[in-house]
Amino acid sequence: MRFNPQTQGSPAMADNTSLMMVRMNRQHRYEAVGRCIYCPNPSDSDEHIVPRNLGGMLTLPDASCADCRDITGALEGKVADSIYRPARRQLGFPRRHKKVPQPPMTAEVDGVETILEDKDFPGILVAFKFPAPSILKLGPPATEMIAAGIDARILPEFGDRLNRIRGGANQVRFSTKSMDTVLFCRLLAKIAHCYAVAELGVDGFKPYLLDIIRDPDARFIGEYVGDAMAVDNRGEDLHEVYQEDFYRKSKHVVVCVRLFGNYGLPTYWVVAGERL
Repeated sequence: MRFNPQTQGSPAMADNTSLMMVRMNRQHRYEAVGRCIYCPNPSDSDEHIVPRNLGGMLTLPDASCADCRDITGALEGKVADSIYRPARRQLGFPRRHKKVPQPPMTAEVDGVETILEDKDFPGILVAFKFPAPSILKLGPPATEMIAAGIDARILPEFGDRLNRIRGGANQVRFSTKSMDTVLFCRLLAKIAHCYAVAELGVDGFKPYLLDIIRDPDARFIGEYVGDAMAVDNRGEDLHEVYQEDFYRKSKHVVVCVRLFGNYGLPTYWVVAGERL
């Protein structure tokens, strides 16, 4: 992602100093499940529907075994570190391992990699644009998840921080090579599955997403995860998760997931399963 230091971004990437939040306003602790929601094993830990390291405040108690918790915990950590690292550094989201040193933030300044202090790194929030889930369009299963584009928002002080990096340089570039769309969609699937269990019960629907959540090489992600194809205004909460009313009477359980909605990032439809 390149930025010309002579410009301060675009209207779609406006500075939003009044929207800084580090956790969801909506807080809820659901009833305990009593077994793992990802496999047949007994549970021994809670699940956080939206990851705590992204400010999630919805808890599903006694809902994951140790093995599955390792899988979902690693997934949450990879997404937080790769896609959301700049935003988490600037906004001060909680860290699981506070004593472990964090890798430095870097930028290419006129082609030269430069290490930056957190206070100087311009925070960017990134989301992806996808087609709608193919299962809702009655088309053939989507075997690949290919982003149709990137939707980005800048955090407060972006312009000032960019200018401090620039000095007399002509171009500043931030790497996007670690922005893995499959990881991102697997996280959306994990959030949607947890929410569906919380709202409908672990036996209240036939789950579609378990293989996607557990398998790094999962296929058919695009069949169940995609864009809600709607123009979103800024949300009032950091993250939003809810069932899509339009599909309440259909056979599909469709969960809407919107991360960083207070910055106007998009809503995704995730088809969590089939109603029983």
